Amino acid sequence: MSTQARGLVWLVVAWGSLLSLAQADDVGLRPTDIVSVFHISNSGSRNEVHYAVHVDASCALSGDAPLFAYWRDLEDGAHATSRLSFIEERGYGIAYQRRAANADGTTLLRVALRGVPAREVQVTTRLVDGRCTADARTRVAGTRAVLDLIFVQTGGLFSIDWIELRGRRLRDAAAVRERVDMTAQYAGR
Repeated sequence: MSTQARGLVWLVVAWGSLLSLAQADDVGLRPTDIVSVFHISNSGSRNEVHYAVHVDASCALSGDAPLFAYWRDLEDGAHATSRLSFIEERGYGIAYQRRAANADGTTLLRVALRGVPAREVQVTTRLVDGRCTADARTRVAGTRAVLDLIFVQTGGLFSIDWIELRGRRLRDAAAVRERVDMTAQYAGR
C-alpha cells in the first residue's frame, strides 16, 4: 500500500472516530454514565431507545434529571446514536423523575415514562465490586421485576396496538412478560 493510500485510510479512520465521539456527545453521555439501564424496541425498525443515567465517580446520581433517553440507531451502525426529537419525547420521554432516600450505598430514582405514566419505574444505582451498576424495577405480570425491555407493537402512523414489558422476577430471576393493550389510550390521536 502506498504512503498516500495509508494516509487516506488513516484519515478515514480518524474522521470516523471523531464522528463517533461527536455522536456520543450529542446524546449527552458522560464518561461515568451508565449507558443503558433498560430500553425500548419496536416493530417498526431495529433502532432502540435506551435510558441512560448520569452518575458521578462514586456511583451516585448526578444532576437534576439524571435519567435520559436517546436513540441507538442500529440501522445506521452499531455505534450510531441520536437525541429524541420533540415529537418522540411525547412517547419515549420521561414524565417525571424524583430522587428517593439513599440506603445501603444505593441511590434510588422514581420515574415514569410519558408513554405509560401510570407504571412507575425505580432506577437504582450501586457499586458492585468497585463497578457502578444500575437496574430498573417495576411490576411486570403482577410481580416485582427487573425491567430489561419494553417492546412496542405499532399499529399505524402514530398509533400503538400494545406494549410488552419484559424482565426478570426479583425473587428467582425467572423471565416475566406482560402485554398491555394500548389501543384505547391512543384511539383518536
